Amino acid sequence: MRIGDRIAVMREGRIVQIGTAEEILTDPANDYVARFVADVDRTRVLTASSVMEKPLVTVLASTGPRTALRTMREHQTSAAFVIGRDRRLVGRVRATVIADAVQENAQSLDGLIDLEEPEPVAPDTPVADLFVRCAESDLPVPVADGDGRLLGVIPRVTLLAALGAINSVVDEERKPVPAKKGSGVDGE
Repeated sequence: MRIGDRIAVMREGRIVQIGTAEEILTDPANDYVARFVADVDRTRVLTASSVMEKPLVTVLASTGPRTALRTMREHQTSAAFVIGRDRRLVGRVRATVIADAVQENAQSLDGLIDLEEPEPVAPDTPVADLFVRCAESDLPVPVADGDGRLLGVIPRVTLLAALGAINSVVDEERKPVPAKKGSGVDGE
């Protein structure tokens, strides 16, 4: 799965599914393919781009503190990513810091943006390299292209869900089938 650009899964001499490793892992064509890839280490095949989501809350660097705070309140979040007009990731702001700045009548986000965090990951970063980053950050991990433009984010829950999605198909097949009434099972 890691060395093929395009992969064909066959059964009894017929092609069941053709696609990239990510496509086959994340969207198996049927139960046969799901079982076939059930034991594949998804953390070595899936990448940041395959599990990222659109960022829910971004604030333009040119935005004032009041607008930034209003945006965060509307989305019920305590922080937001700050981007430039060209979508380049500048940093992040926290609602508590912004609220204090509003109280002090600040007119810009200058000096309020945390420029250190978060360090973005590249779209081709293997999922295996994202676990520590997701665990250490209270914000989703940003995904940016080579020019620093924000492409998406990876919340912890999304990372975990991506790993569990296909396993749930296989787990469903492994569940025991409940006995029918009157079948003589369980003392009936």
